[in-house]
Amino acid sequence: MKSPAPPADSSPSDRSTDPAQHAVGNICWIDLGVPDSQVAVDFYSGVLGWEFAPPDSTGYQLASLAGHFVTALGPAEDPGPPYWTVYVHTKDAAVSASAAVQAGGTLIVPPTPAGEAGIAAVIRTPGGARLSLWQPGTHTGTWASGRPGTLADGTLRITTDDDHTFLHTVLGWRLEPDGVMTGPNGYVGRWTKAEATIAPDWLVTFHVEDKQAAAQRAIALGARPHGTGSDILTDPSGATFAIADHRHPRSGSHRSYETGVVGEDHRLDAVSGVDLGEDAADMGFDGGFGEVEAFGDLRVGPA
Repeated sequence: MKSPAPPADSSPSDRSTDPAQHAVGNICWIDLGVPDSQVAVDFYSGVLGWEFAPPDSTGYQLASLAGHFVTALGPAEDPGPPYWTVYVHTKDAAVSASAAVQAGGTLIVPPTPAGEAGIAAVIRTPGGARLSLWQPGTHTGTWASGRPGTLADGTLRITTDDDHTFLHTVLGWRLEPDGVMTGPNGYVGRWTKAEATIAPDWLVTFHVEDKQAAAQRAIALGARPHGTGSDILTDPSGATFAIADHRHPRSGSHRSYETGVVGEDHRLDAVSGVDLGEDAADMGFDGGFGEVEAFGDLRVGPA
């Protein structure tokens, strides 16, 4: 199995600002299971500019920007509408999985090695929200550089207050009253409370250069908008995602991942554990993996 590797000239100081490095407790990777991979490849390459590697023997395809991994897709492994799977960085997948069960959650997929890339597990919260765990090996995660086409944010929809305690016990997360989730290393994402009749799930948001142009392009390629002028779209496969302007007006201070300070603007520039600011694309943060290679056994986790 081939595994990605950091550039040969990288150093510890380089990797400290590497957008593909993610703090423990933070979102570190996303992937999508779909009924027809080619439909998804055509759509996301057209909307977000992703380049897809050939599928491995399981159908899993890595997507990259400028030679850096951003996500992957593969054949859906469970019934129902497709959905984005969100992975959280854990130091020890076995310990986190055990803690999830002890806290009242359900272990869907036990910790499973994906070759040298890392170890994955899938859990459900008491309220039924899907959550995947990732213990990194050679694959540290998505290249969250803040550039168009990269991950901007993740919003967890829950249906019961029991999940507050669960997420704090298992991951150290706090679900703040203003809809922000924080963890041991600062900002994690956002959360919202949904009606019990609505399935708990994740909404992932991607940076785009221009929201209106990106939405029009997505619709032309078969996406369905959630209302006029909505930032939320459903792709041709049925998976829902959102888009955010790559450069947006600042309305005061914003959250620093390193300090955990909350300002008025909670939308992410990255989910990498490093606050890159609105000019990230011009700051030369080109860390991450070099040559894009498939890493075999990493699969779209069922939940």
